[in-house]
Amino acid sequence: MIMNMPPQILISREGSSMSSSWTEHLCISRIGNKWTLGEYGYNWAASIDEIPEEERYNEEGDINVPDEWNGHKVLGIADGEYIETDELVGNGNEIDFESSEIKDAIAFAIEFNWDMHPQFDEAMKKLQIIVDGDVLHE
Repeated sequence: MIMNMPPQILISREGSSMSSSWTEHLCISRIGNKWTLGEYGYNWAASIDEIPEEERYNEEGDINVPDEWNGHKVLGIADGEYIETDELVGNGNEIDFESSEIKDAIAFAIEFNWDMHPQFDEAMKKLQIIVDGDVLHE
């Protein structure tokens, strides 16, 4: 029986632009008999402006970070104004592959410079173990 698997983080790195910074994750997931390797981030679910004004700040003037937002655990405030939840969302950079095509997935990771990360080899070994281990259970 083929089991679906939600995104699992293999490796993480910091990303930035002139006005923002974030953490991006290389994740593996599975739906049916297709694997997906892609870049994900934790969901910036809402602006702090969506917290009712009377509940937004505590007595010291700090933001009251909710414990939960739309059914997801809140990790904190990202980029100074966004409610960041534990929901992993893809950024559109991804490759679908079958177990026999794992080399294509590794090439994808290299194309997006994940091989520059000091833990890249370890992450690719983990990818191989996940894909191979699942093949053994089919």
